[in-house]
Amino acid sequence: MRTIISGLALLAIAIGGVFYGTYSTLDPCRALAQEMAEDTLGSIAERPMRLVTSQMTSRECAEGLWERWTDFDE
Repeated sequence: MRTIISGLALLAIAIGGVFYGTYSTLDPCRALAQEMAEDTLGSIAERPMRLVTSQMTSRECAEGLWERWTDFDE
């Protein structure tokens, strides 16, 4: 049982590390703003996109990120 919990903890740390390494933050709204900015003008548009995501909850931002990561229709 201890090994299962330890394995899950290590997995969570690894996922958090990859997320932090990619976006330099653990805040899903800032990460979503970076993703949205990349779709428009790049890093120039990050501040306006942060204004957009500031009105969203963390759950909405996480759902938006998940949709961007799993939407392969484009």
